[in-house]
Amino acid sequence: MLKHKIKNNGALLGDSVVRTIQSGIRAQFANGASDGAFKTLNEIGIKQDGTTGKLKIDDDKLKKVLNENTASVRELLVGDGKETGITTKIATEVKGYLADMALLIAHRTVLTPH
Repeated sequence: MLKHKIKNNGALLGDSVVRTIQSGIRAQFANGASDGAFKTLNEIGIKQDGTTGKLKIDDDKLKKVLNENTASVRELLVGDGKETGITTKIATEVKGYLADMALLIAHRTVLTPH
């Protein structure tokens, strides 16, 4: 990759591993994560920009749902802390990627002469 592209876009721009991780995390934001009153972040005022992946918060909507239904917002975001909830699912997703990456790094280290 050319040096000016790395400076402007980052060394990992277009890397398939990074795209896979991004897609996996984005999917967790889009999927229903709860059986409670709220199924998606959009319902509580948090939207994801489809192009950049950045989250946009509607402050008024989020404040309203937090004041009216804190338990359901917690259920959506955290769930049971083991399997349900958006943040729990994202943490599980990231841990899986980290474990896979550790194996790849260990394998590469064994195969690369010092």
